[in-house]
Amino acid sequence: FFQGGSVVWMMAMVGLLGDARPANTRIIRAVTAIGSLIIPAAWALWLTWSGAIPALAQEREVLAAARLLDPVRNNPGNAEVVLTQRPLASQRLVQAYERWPINVLPLNAAALQLMLAAPPPEPPGAAAPAAAQPAGAAPPLGLLMRAEEIIDRAVIAHDAPTSRALARSVHAALAAATDDPQQWAIAIALSRRLAEGDPHGVMPWRWLGDVLWAAGEKQEATKAYRTALRNSDNFDLDEMKQLSPRMRSAIEHRIAE
Repeated sequence: FFQGGSVVWMMAMVGLLGDARPANTRIIRAVTAIGSLIIPAAWALWLTWSGAIPALAQEREVLAAARLLDPVRNNPGNAEVVLTQRPLASQRLVQAYERWPINVLPLNAAALQLMLAAPPPEPPGAAAPAAAQPAGAAPPLGLLMRAEEIIDRAVIAHDAPTSRALARSVHAALAAATDDPQQWAIAIALSRRLAEGDPHGVMPWRWLGDVLWAAGEKQEATKAYRTALRNSDNFDLDEMKQLSPRMRSAIEHRIAE
């Protein structure tokens, strides 16, 4: 009732029923009547058992995670509160995912909470985040490693674009914190896959350039940045899809360098 596409299916069902003819025998009518009761009832029971009940259980866990974040909303600049409550919310979101593993969003959110507790270095042109740690402090490595474990699980189980994008950020943050070549390689591979999957996009190519630049591959980064600039110019009729002047300036400065 809330999706336009379902109207077509309802019209098709009405059309089929409108052309229905009565059965020729009493046995066929009886079997049809019994089937019309049993099949929908069985389907409803299956949907309730496999969908509605676990979805409601997941929703309760998500709401519990949201309540754990109340202290963060009230004290966003308190590093102790942030570093305590966000991991607790993350743990609860993992439990929410396990209630109904068909839905990857709680698992993504669990990794994101750990990333917000341990924010990675910002890309060029981005606004500075609210401080969750003292200035100059390294992000807690344990939180990043736990975020890596969670988001890799999401990618393996679902391979959703949102999970891959978050995995790119997690591995890039770990690479920046540890300078591990393997982490850089994973972050670059994920970024390249996202960019190549959206050849006319802007931000995926900019993100690829950022990761390559941070990894020291500046020539490859320049190619990605040029693609981002070119794609941005193609959206001259939609400024919301273009790079901001600040981002463009930062990218052009890197290309010149």
